[in-house]
Amino acid sequence: MRYRIISEQADRTVRWLAVALVFAIPISTALDGVLLALILLLWLASAGYREKLHNIRHNPVARAALALLAMIAIGTLYGSGSLTETLNYGGKYASLLYLILLIPLFRDERTRRHGMAAFIAAMLLTLALSYLLALRLLPVGNWMWGTPTDAAIFKDHITQNILMAYLAFVCAMNARAAPTLRARIIWWTLVALAVFDVLFLVQGRSGYLVLALLIPYFLYEWRRWQGLAIAAVVTVLLGSVGYLASTTMHVRVNEAVNEYIGWRHGHDKGTPIGLRMGFYQNSLAIIRKHPVFGVGTGGFVHAYAKQVKGTSFPMTTNPHNQFLLTAIELGVIGLVLLLYLFYTQWHAARMLTPRDRVLARALILTIASGSLVNSLLIDQTERLFFELLSALLYGGLVSTAASLPHCTGDSAPLKKRKSNDSSVIDFISSSNGQG
Repeated sequence: MRYRIISEQADRTVRWLAVALVFAIPISTALDGVLLALILLLWLASAGYREKLHNIRHNPVARAALALLAMIAIGTLYGSGSLTETLNYGGKYASLLYLILLIPLFRDERTRRHGMAAFIAAMLLTLALSYLLALRLLPVGNWMWGTPTDAAIFKDHITQNILMAYLAFVCAMNARAAPTLRARIIWWTLVALAVFDVLFLVQGRSGYLVLALLIPYFLYEWRRWQGLAIAAVVTVLLGSVGYLASTTMHVRVNEAVNEYIGWRHGHDKGTPIGLRMGFYQNSLAIIRKHPVFGVGTGGFVHAYAKQVKGTSFPMTTNPHNQFLLTAIELGVIGLVLLLYLFYTQWHAARMLTPRDRVLARALILTIASGSLVNSLLIDQTERLFFELLSALLYGGLVSTAASLPHCTGDSAPLKKRKSNDSSVIDFISSSNGQG
């Protein structure tokens, strides 16, 4: 009896810790580590192993993540890198296990609702501080990353802009579902502030790419093909206004274009864009040499050093493209499994409520587009953001996938779990007297 009471308390506590982790991810790397350790400990101490394993076994996203994780583990057996490199890269990828283990923690609607509210709260705190820093109302401190001209707060400008772009999408979805005019005004204002922060206040170009995909996707989900026409106008308008009115965006875009042109003409290889193009060129050469199984988990550093030996190309530990990194280390097999994970998430999203379906697919677009110019699965914040939000959004899939027959069509979820689309709206609007 006492063990059951302790294990049930551990189960309640670990779910709250999972919510706290959602809040911590955009803010503190150190706190992430502490919370992850506590979550793992209490996950093991809590009751309901049979139910947890049932949730994992019948969740298609968990199965796809497990397949990729298994290939990563196999890759450690034949990696050409040193033991240190194998353990380093393997340890980063091993956190995919948290995506799998956290899915049962978000099985109930209340925990999912609190988790999304925690993400919004953390990013709104980041947004407020970013504006204060940009307006020089917040003094630059050792605890922050940026400056008034590059107003990143807790994380670097690449990370903040990727997460901020997703926040803008979440706020736009909540604006659509808001029950009152006042709530809609609040949410649309937050959308505008988040987009402005990405385009004008912070210098991370990855955020521009993410927004360029999320804006058309949002408008397509809202107005279908008419929305795509609107998206084209909005994207061009935002890009033009941002380019002409924002010194930060103007300089960053011009730098990227000029650096690419310089690289194409055989010079300026040491610029950020020139370096990346060199990384891509050499990475493709490595893939051609090891197309099927790759060079093994953690083998990138050794393989890249061998590839550029005797050339003018500098060394790197990161090709700044997750798809290339996966193909180098795990070959076509690993790349297919990574793409299969994204495909499974996209396909399984049809079983979610309409709102969560859109949020889940926006998460995939965010990570997939960001992975074109970054190796996001070895970057701690983006990796945990992807894993935890995936667990949160897909945590309720088990009852649908395990008990109901197959059904096709995005507009016909297999089983609509209990949902309150205005729940996160209440998180903010309740403080303003809204119901």
